[in-house]
Amino acid sequence: MQVKDGLKIKKVSDYYLVVKDDVNLDFNKVITLNKSGKLLFESLKEPQTTESLTNVLLNTYDVTEEQAIKDVKSFLNILKENNLLKWKRK
Repeated sequence: MQVKDGLKIKKVSDYYLVVKDDVNLDFNKVITLNKSGKLLFESLKEPQTTESLTNVLLNTYDVTEEQAIKDVKSFLNILKENNLLKWKRK
């Protein structure tokens, strides 16, 4: 899985916002990211798995594997609910 084309992160003050990379921005819903969310979102510019994203968190932050898995699944659910992911089929 990876994020859909045309999405980017824009820093506004202390926040990271997910926006569409075109002039017809839809601001009905704003997705804000913290630093770990930004890291995961940027990782998803390339195809990833739940396991590879868990490793990204484990290699960057001092968290348990259980917490990293929980955080990745929660993050992916938010992206799925907002239709921001595309899936690579094998």
